Formats: sequence, C-alpha cells, structure tokens
Amino acid sequence: MPIEDGETILVTFESINSEWQQGVELMCDKGVEVAGEKGRSVLLWYETAPRPAEVTCRTKNGLLSIYSTWDEGRGPDSLAHTSGMLVEELPSGRRYRCHDFGFEPQF
Repeated sequence: MPIEDGETILVTFESINSEWQQGVELMCDKGVEVAGEKGRSVLLWYETAPRPAEVTCRTKNGLLSIYSTWDEGRGPDSLAHTSGMLVEELPSGRRYRCHDFGFEPQF
C-alpha cells in the first residue's frame, strides 16, 4: 500500500470468522510504531489490539506491507499456499477481508 514517511494509519478489526487466532502484520522498510513500541514490523491480534490501533510508518520506499496472519496454536503463520486477502476501497480507507488457509475460502 502506498504510504508517506511518518504517516499514521488506524487499524480496526471488525470481526473474525475462523477457529484460529486472527491478526495482521504491518511492515515498512524503515519500521513501524504502535503504542510507543518500534520495530521493523508489528503483529496485531484481533483479541488484543488497541481499538483502533494507531500505526505510524517510517519508510524510504513509500510502501506499507500488510499480511494476513493466524495462529493455530503453533505460533504465527502467514502466506500459506491457499491464504489470501480481498481489498475493498472505502471513502475513508480500505477494508481487508482475510482467509487464513484451506481450499474453501471464508473471507
């Protein structure tokens, strides 16, 4: 997603539809900051993320990477062969509908 250096976005989880813990990982080339914590990426979980989560992006290349993430009880997982995201453009931002894995998508 295109983003400016120092830009802050709001991340709000609307709902989940999975038996696994659901989250999203956000990453910028120069790092991100949430609630005073800084790192190359941040992993926000549906159950524990601030509502909304304010994410400040630090970037030189102008890109924010967004990954659907889940945990089946073995630790965070992402980018499985059958995982995916549907993106809906909204007047005030974007809505991401995520599918963790499996051959019958449940976005």
